[in-house]
Amino acid sequence: MMLLTIRAHGDTLSGTWVGPKKVGEDSAGEFTGIFLPIITRPLTGQAKGDAVEIVLGPKSDEDRVTMKLRDKSHLQVAFFRGAVPDWTFERVTGRQPVQVSSDWPAHSNDPKIAAIQEQLEAMAREDQAAREKTSIDPQETTALAEQDRPFLESIFKQYGWPKISVFDVTPCNDFWLLVQHQPPDVEEEMLPALQKAVSDGEASRTNYAYLFDRVQTDEGKPQHWGTQAKCENGQAILYPVDDMKGIDERRKAIGLAPLTAYIQSLAALCKRVPN
Repeated sequence: MMLLTIRAHGDTLSGTWVGPKKVGEDSAGEFTGIFLPIITRPLTGQAKGDAVEIVLGPKSDEDRVTMKLRDKSHLQVAFFRGAVPDWTFERVTGRQPVQVSSDWPAHSNDPKIAAIQEQLEAMAREDQAAREKTSIDPQETTALAEQDRPFLESIFKQYGWPKISVFDVTPCNDFWLLVQHQPPDVEEEMLPALQKAVSDGEASRTNYAYLFDRVQTDEGKPQHWGTQAKCENGQAILYPVDDMKGIDERRKAIGLAPLTAYIQSLAALCKRVPN
């Protein structure tokens, strides 16, 4: 998948990184999108004990990555802050031939798909802008949801739940985000298709958890992953959960933070929601 070539000069590192221009990864750690071509980026860095700080690319377009030397043969990197499993690079000897493949299928170049991707991105950006204001206006967010509904339903009618292999990770997340803000009848209609897409490896398990919990709470039933809460007097109040004892284990299994940390993260949002 990727090849790191690292040379140590004391604590100073240099070398190259070779891999796809961009990759997509789901919450289970499975690669869902490969964007060609294979590119080579220069690498510099510093090693301090078992910590490795690496800078990839030229200064005008650099990425900084923190890695950990798990043992003498494995270097571990957490790109997504615990949201998905860490990546592990395995040491090989100079005599072992290693080549990064370039024959992965690229995402569709269908202009219809490209147009849908662009529209979803614009709609998601507008949706989030309305929800990131100092004071959230429920009338504005409701009007946006009504405006978005015909387009979302037209996508669903033609493609079902959008597949990662067709639309890519980010547009699929945009679609899910916008569906999350639709009325209960839309959410309920689309939930089985999202569940099927997850079982086929074509959608995020985390996204399914959020939509499942939302449908449950809309129907007055207990949620399962503890993703849904309401704001009361500036505080986040969790809707009922079917099994509180096992909730953090379930959340961890799909890449979600512990429940306490999640509720705390909602506090700032609730302060922006009118009573």
